[in-house]
Amino acid sequence: MRSPRSDRAFGHIKVYEELTVGKTGAQDMNARLINTDLFQSRLLDICGDVRFLWMPGLSSTTTDTTKESPGTRTVTYSKSIATFDNPPTALGNGVAVHFDGTDEEGDTPDTDDLSFGDGAVDEAFTVLALINITAISTAFIVTKEDNTNTAEWALTIDNTTGKSRLSLIDESASAEIGKVSSAAVAAVGTWGLIGASYDGAGLAGGISIYHDGTTYAAVEAGSGA
Repeated sequence: MRSPRSDRAFGHIKVYEELTVGKTGAQDMNARLINTDLFQSRLLDICGDVRFLWMPGLSSTTTDTTKESPGTRTVTYSKSIATFDNPPTALGNGVAVHFDGTDEEGDTPDTDDLSFGDGAVDEAFTVLALINITAISTAFIVTKEDNTNTAEWALTIDNTTGKSRLSLIDESASAEIGKVSSAAVAAVGTWGLIGASYDGAGLAGGISIYHDGTTYAAVEAGSGA
């Protein structure tokens, strides 16, 4: 006998969430994993060229293996997530990882296909993150940089304002282009899907900022192309 179910829509994706009525813990987790795989599969079908899709697991300690097209990547945490200030928790059919903003982060090895350009010609890309912040402060949500802080691009939340910013950095020319939203896109204690896209044309005007599917007004910010 099946338990009741509720429909969740994400664009053209519909995932059925098996509710926990009458299920043991193991049965509920199995249903959660099945529905997560279904969501991932349909998301990849719609998006096409997905370079990185991180959906963490509850059982992870120091590493996670991501699922995306065309292969997989390893995310290594700064320490075992079992020792994070707040351990991971279930969120819908997925898992939420809580970072403290100080010494907790996840890193993946450098690869050229996450650079979105070859130093001469840029490549269009979009980055999305489902976040729930606990305080308004400068926070790196997703960034492409190495251990010496040599950066290529970064999606951040601005200090004190809750505004979202996408920065594209050319370290060789000490130059940066970017856009920052005119209004806050992140509210403390509220889940939101933030994102930014870049059209690859080499100008800040080709950057757009999004929140929960809505395009936000944004102003150019940076030090030149």
